[in-house]
Formats: sequence, structure tokens, C-alpha cells
Amino acid sequence: MTYRMFMLPIFLMGATLTAARGDEPKPMPQPPSDPNIQIQAHGPLHEAFAQPWQKDANPSEAVPKRPPEPIAEEPPDQRPAGDNVQWIPGYWQFDPATKDFMWISGVWRNAPEHRRWTPGYWTDTQEGFRWVSGHWAADTEPDRQLVPTPPQSVDNGPSAPTPDDHSFYIPGTWFYTDAGWRWRAGYWADERPGYSWVPAAYYWTPEGWNFTAGYWDWDPYHRGLVYAPVYFGGGIYLRPGFVWRPYFALSIGGIYDSLFFRVGFRSYYFGNYYAGFYAGLGFRPWAIWGAGWHDPLWHGVAFAHAGAGFGAGIGFSAGIGAGIGGVGAGIGFSAGLRASAEARLAGKEAGPARTLAEQNRAGAGAHALVASPSNLNGVKLQPVSAQQRQSFAQNAHTFTNHSVEMSHTTSQWKIQGNNFHQNEQHFNQGFNQGFNQGQMMHQGQGGNNGGRGGNGGGNGGGHGNNGHH
Repeated sequence: MTYRMFMLPIFLMGATLTAARGDEPKPMPQPPSDPNIQIQAHGPLHEAFAQPWQKDANPSEAVPKRPPEPIAEEPPDQRPAGDNVQWIPGYWQFDPATKDFMWISGVWRNAPEHRRWTPGYWTDTQEGFRWVSGHWAADTEPDRQLVPTPPQSVDNGPSAPTPDDHSFYIPGTWFYTDAGWRWRAGYWADERPGYSWVPAAYYWTPEGWNFTAGYWDWDPYHRGLVYAPVYFGGGIYLRPGFVWRPYFALSIGGIYDSLFFRVGFRSYYFGNYYAGFYAGLGFRPWAIWGAGWHDPLWHGVAFAHAGAGFGAGIGFSAGIGAGIGGVGAGIGFSAGLRASAEARLAGKEAGPARTLAEQNRAGAGAHALVASPSNLNGVKLQPVSAQQRQSFAQNAHTFTNHSVEMSHTTSQWKIQGNNFHQNEQHFNQGFNQGFNQGQMMHQGQGGNNGGRGGNGGGNGGGHGNNGHH
């Protein structure tokens, strides 16, 4: 007999939890009856949905515990509408509070234009197990476009004021060319309604640093459908025939007023991370730090809320830092998010429950992150046929197999007696001696020291890309 459990989806498509006036209260979603399945109202967002920008690329933190093998997971029976919606499978992530792994459930993702998902994986190093982040590679890029360790960023924000209320700042980037590293300065660019710009980035791997050029992604309200993390106790996922199908959901309001960065990590975190313990681990509230970090998710939400006063100028970024520019007026939405985050950090306002079970015990008046699909308005879903489910599942299986293969292959570095720093030094020396010469695309140095770039423009730089880099 096949063992299946289900979770409600996290909708990030403009859905809300507010019922129309006069509507009857809807029942709270109930957790699974098996105590070994614990639905979480906190944890990392699936990295295929969104990743924060890092000024300086860093390898992930090594953890001492071996991650389990990926579990059997199948897509839900409904998916969001969209021309290129894909099912991206889940993966394990390490929770610093419990010092154990939680499962980050798969995600329905409206893929960025001309991009394909390259999944992340765990690799075993002398220092411990490190997560190699997945990324959206351009169709014209190889899965692994490896370069030596990039220099530290010299970007200090825009050198010129924002040109208008419809501009945003793209931070400067190092590009590796046939002549070595070249700096491309940051610049102001025009917004593109319905989209959010993701800057060029470098991702650590045991073999070198993986480069991906900047690109336009869908704004956060049209990217797809993310699912809640889960803790599995008692080895339940090891039982014969166990298959996990996500089913439990989070409100979009809960995401944005309880969203966090973690310094040095490539994941957003949602939920109650307000305690001082988490600040010591590098957690920073998105509502306070988003604008100053040139965050792509912040930009997408800001432009989407421009008409509702998400904030601009003094109202948007006062005390946070420059970088986003215009985007509406007044303090509006962003000020409310910031005020709530500051009150929770100070202990003046309670944070959300950390699990579905805790949320249900708190009652209907509590700040709820988890909701049933019937409580979410404005979400357009369509059924997934048996044939479609099989196709999505096969594609997901390919992703998972790729992750497992990369994990096993790259972990051979440890077996061969190399540690992380030795691998990095060895790669840099070999690369700079021409080990990968001729494989990179070169378009010159470029840069305009804070000037203006249009939607189809870009400012040169190595590796090549249509538009910005």
C-alpha cells in the first residue's frame, strides 16, 4: 500500500486571508493525525521561488550532520495558471535551532523566460556537509559555468540620484573574461511592469564558482505556488511506499511581514525568527533591511505596490539605505511592515506561531501564516491530469537524480583527501593557467559608473547576456 500525506500550498500570487464583510469564518486547517508529521509555519523558502542577492559570494556554512537522501514526493493535483509552470521538487535543509533537517517541499514555479532550473545538492567536505545552491541558468549558459573565486565587491551603492520614480539600481559586478577579472559598475535601470530584476550572481561549488547572468523574473505575485516545510519524525519517510504530496498553505501577508535574510546564506526564511538567538545566527528582518541590500524580491514587491504607497524616497528607505529609488510615494505598506518587525524584535508584539499545531492552539485571532486554499482569494488554479502529473513527476525525478549524482560525485573530493580550501586553491591556480580558457563569453569591460541603462541595454561585461547583467 502506498503511504501518502498531504500539505496545503503556500500561495504567493496576490492571495490574501481577509474575508469579505459578512462572510462566515472558515475552519482552520488541521495538521495530519500522525505526530511524526509536523507542518511548519517557519523555515526557508524554496530557492527556486526566490533567492536574496549577496554583495560578496560565500560558500554555505558547513553542518556536522549528514543529510538524508531525498524523499519520494509527487506534485499536488492542482497547479497555478501560467504558460510555463513547472514542478520543482523539494530538498532537505538544516535547521540551526533544532540542529536537524527539515524538508523544504516542492514548488509550482512559473519559470523565468529563457531560463531552466539547475537544482542544488549537498556535498561532503572535510569541514562538514555544505549545500550547493540551485539557480536559474540561462538557456545559453551551461549548467556549470565555473570561474575562479570572484574578488570582493567594490559596489557602494549608486553614485547618482535616482532618475525618476520608475527606476531601480542594479549593483556592480565582477565578470571573468579572457583577460581576467573586470569590474562592471552599477547603474540605474528602468522598471519592467510585472517583472523583477535578479542581478548576476556567483554560487559556490566544490569545483569552483558557478556564474549566472542577471535576468528578469516574474514579480513575486506571479511566480507560482510555494509549499510549507515539514519535519518528519520517527523515520516515517523511510517506510516502504511513503510518498509525500504537499497540501498546506501560507498567506502572502504572513510572508512579507515575517520574512528574513540570513547573513551569508542564499535563502529567504519566513516565520518567527525574532528572538535574539536568531539574530546571533545572522537572521535579519526583510522589512528593515530589504531596500538597503538591493534585494530583488523587495524591488518586485515595491513596484507591485507602488500605487498603494509601498514607499519611495524618504518614506520607503529612510534609515535603511539608498538603492531602490522611486516606486510610489509615502510610507504606506513598507512602513507598516517595518513597524511590525521592530515591535516584534523589541518584544512588544507577538510573532507568529512556528507550527500549524501551535497556530491552531492560539485560535482564530492569532497571526496566522498557514491557511487552507478555501481561505485564499484571487488564486487561479487548474487541475492536473493523470498524464500531466506523470510528466511533472518524471521531470522532478530527473532533477532529484541530478542532485543525488552531483552530491555523490563532488563528495569524492573528500575521499581524495582534499579539503574545501585546498580545492579552491587548486581550482583557482588551474583556471588562471588556462584550464577553462575559451569557454567563457567575453564582451568587454563596460560600465558607466552609476549612469542609466534601459530594459534592452545592459552595460557590457563578460559572460554575455541579453539586456542587463
